[in-house]
Amino acid sequence: AIGASIKPWAQRDNLAASDYDDFLRMTETHMDTALRLQSMSQRSYTNTVAGQALYAMPADARGIRNIEVEYQNRRYALQYMSPEVLDEKFGGMISGGCPVAYSITGLDFELQPVPAGALPLRILYYQMIPALSGTNPTNWVVDRYPQLYLYGGLHFLSEFIRDDEASKYWGERFGNALSAAS
Repeated sequence: AIGASIKPWAQRDNLAASDYDDFLRMTETHMDTALRLQSMSQRSYTNTVAGQALYAMPADARGIRNIEVEYQNRRYALQYMSPEVLDEKFGGMISGGCPVAYSITGLDFELQPVPAGALPLRILYYQMIPALSGTNPTNWVVDRYPQLYLYGGLHFLSEFIRDDEASKYWGERFGNALSAAS
């Protein structure tokens, strides 16, 4: 059980191993939302498709930092625009050669103008924290910031057992550790 590391701190015998695993999963979800660290940066490479504007973000992406397109042997950073601004500026354009802007809607990003051919894309994004499991007992957060899992797990455990004082205590420690990591 991945949550076994917080059990000695919890000093409770009435919780199942799966409960502790749930507390760590909640901790990971919270960290995915709260953290934007250099350690989370990953690159993905793909090619555009002629006439296609929408592309799926990498499956493990928590947020896009930058998208670059290679055109005529040079790399250009695309400008981020909100979906509304992108539609206003490029709406109705069928194809325009080389994209100059992008937007994000749900789990997709849209390029505009629509690529006229295959162009290399380089996507720099924030990767979700690799989830701990029986087959993946460690990740870079455990290696660099083990207190995040401990404090977060104990915070969510305290909420589960409705111990407001402990929840506040561990929640503050968790929040401080998140701030220190950022």
